[in-house]
Amino acid sequence: MKHPVRLIPLLFILSGWAEPMPVATAAMMNASTPQPTQLASKDAELIANARRVDAANQQLLAEKQKNLLEIEELQTQVAVLRNDQSSEGIREGALAVVGGFVLGWLSGKNKRKGW
Repeated sequence: MKHPVRLIPLLFILSGWAEPMPVATAAMMNASTPQPTQLASKDAELIANARRVDAANQQLLAEKQKNLLEIEELQTQVAVLRNDQSSEGIREGALAVVGGFVLGWLSGKNKRKGW
């Protein structure tokens, strides 16, 4: 601690030698804030605008969450389709190889008969 002198009033309060300073009560704070009936028309308009902006913000946040969920679902679908396309390509390649072996075997079989 750089300044232990700041702790001395706290020690006096904790030991009971001094009374703590009074804290502002809610009634004291309400006396300084204007009542809704005392607000000027510009203030009332600002409050109404703030409420509209807050409502619009809440609506946009809800839409954002919905869109994020939709994006996540679409990304999952894209991943599934990519997997499906790759497996389809593997199947087509395997079929082409098997077909090539069968055609090669059949064409080789015809040449042997000619000998």
